[in-house]
Amino acid sequence: MIELSGSVRRADFWIAFASLVLVLVPVIFALGYRPEKGPLLPLVFALGTQTKRALAGLLAAILVMGFFIRGTIKATAAAPKTSEARPVQWPTPNR
Repeated sequence: MIELSGSVRRADFWIAFASLVLVLVPVIFALGYRPEKGPLLPLVFALGTQTKRALAGLLAAILVMGFFIRGTIKATAAAPKTSEARPVQWPTPNR
């Protein structure tokens, strides 16, 4: 991951990002399960629906943030670094 990201800090970020996505997606789908009838099911379903929507919103925010960060990393990586840029050669006037 360090080779793909370019630095240890970026690799740590993408590992944490992937871990969150890998946890949130299955949890959101698991909350969609509806069991048989029971006395507390309306309350449980209401709590489950609110939790599912909250986690879906969190997942959406993480994904959008990841796309923006990925775009800025690509733009930053494409720009030449100041240490690699050649110095400007100004023409010298003929006297």
